[in-house]
Amino acid sequence: IPILEIAPGEKAGEITVKSANGTDRKPAPSHAAGLLREATSDHEALALHTSGTTARPKLVPLTHGILCASARNISASLGLNPADRCLNVMPLFHVHGLVASTMATLATGGTVVLPAKFNPLSFWRVARDYGATWYSAVPTLHHLLAARAESGKRPEGAARLRFIRSCSASLSPPLISDLEAAFGA
Repeated sequence: IPILEIAPGEKAGEITVKSANGTDRKPAPSHAAGLLREATSDHEALALHTSGTTARPKLVPLTHGILCASARNISASLGLNPADRCLNVMPLFHVHGLVASTMATLATGGTVVLPAKFNPLSFWRVARDYGATWYSAVPTLHHLLAARAESGKRPEGAARLRFIRSCSASLSPPLISDLEAAFGA
């Protein structure tokens, strides 16, 4: 399986792609047409495995058009703009992390910060160092951050936050109040 490394290019908006495991062989020209094609909005982009919260778990194919429309709707409802920096602590195999945080931010020209994993001990340092203007998480992660908050002291990394988003499960009213009070967003 080819493993690709994607890195920022020399100019804004450019990326470079290289093989990370020596499998960067290109298909022979006779095979290229069958392997590569331009995606259209009705082509399937990914298969979403639902958790089954409303019924039994299921596999739902999502098209490029649906994903792009979702990203545009989320970015519009959140008022995202090119100056926004999302600290995405959700995994990219989760639709919350992929669409609601990453694609919605990138759709407006904003920046996405992707830590290797969620760590409540380094969260606010990362938010400060990268100038996060928002983050989105599940209630469990919000609870971990709120539990570590010092009473009456806003974390330094929360200085630029415009808002905090919760998704994938309901957020209790007491936790909402705790987050607003502790992080000023």
